[in-house]
Amino acid sequence: MTQIWFDLKTYACFFMSIYANNSIFALEKIPFSHTMIAQTTTKSEFKTLLKSLLDAHEKDVRTLKKEVSKLEKEIANLKKIESFSSPMANDVEDILEKGRMARDRMSSFVTTGKAKPTKKEWEAILRMYEIEHHDFIFYLFSGSKGMLSGRDFLVCLLVRDGWKEYSIQILLNISSERISNVFRKINGILFDQDTSKNLEKNILSVKTDKRVFTFPSWLP
Repeated sequence: MTQIWFDLKTYACFFMSIYANNSIFALEKIPFSHTMIAQTTTKSEFKTLLKSLLDAHEKDVRTLKKEVSKLEKEIANLKKIESFSSPMANDVEDILEKGRMARDRMSSFVTTGKAKPTKKEWEAILRMYEIEHHDFIFYLFSGSKGMLSGRDFLVCLLVRDGWKEYSIQILLNISSERISNVFRKINGILFDQDTSKNLEKNILSVKTDKRVFTFPSWLP
């Protein structure tokens, strides 16, 4: 019986030594060591210490499972982002072609007043802008600090694409006074200028860094 008790304590010491050397988490918080196990004199003391060791091990396992679950969620989110942020070349070309056709029809509408742009055409031109001017869109998000409305963003993109103030007024079906106020607001937010003039010059002069292509959440 004495030999069996000694063997159990020796095994426990060995197990504790391995655990202490390999556990990922803060083992200094465990209030015992393999030396303490060797010093136990009763089965009750031994069981208490061994239970504490097993509890600490189980806690590590639970923590590891939580970390693994968190990493799996992060990987899943990254895969989702990658699936949306890396369109195939053919898809990009299709988006650009539809956008150019929509832009041509809008240009015709400004000239003739016929065939008002549809929601689908606006969507096509916005998606084209996301590819052609995606770096400028990042600039707008960072520079506006959430102070530009959806219409303000659209005006900025139209100006960046070369549309004149009068044409934008027709496309958006707003008065000359309203478009002037929008220009003034944008100038104030982005360029700290309290005027409706020079917005075209200011926007076209913006230098931006090229970034990875992604569709922003505000697109239709």
